[in-house]
Amino acid sequence: MNQFISSAPTLAWNILGPIPSFKNEKFKIFDDGDVYKGQMTATGIKSGFGTIIHKSKGVIYMGSWKNDWKEGRGVYVNFNGVRMRGMTVKNHIEGEALVEYPDGWKYLRTFK
Repeated sequence: MNQFISSAPTLAWNILGPIPSFKNEKFKIFDDGDVYKGQMTATGIKSGFGTIIHKSKGVIYMGSWKNDWKEGRGVYVNFNGVRMRGMTVKNHIEGEALVEYPDGWKYLRTFK
């Protein structure tokens, strides 16, 4: 296991707080190094609530999933600690999202 994956749960905890546990929860490491912890169907489809750490993108997403898509309320956090909270539709934030910086600076941004 590489250092990123072994330190990722601690990083996620420090940025997002405790990652909740749910019924039907699974843990999966993908071929590209991404790590998912959350609800999945019996056939392995991400559905419900879960957290994914995108190693190559340097982003953590914690929120709702539907049919393997990030769908519904969610929080994106990059590894610099910048957070974006908003509604996600098919893996993209849409509408207004609150952007928060580690130094406390915040603003609303509109995504289309």
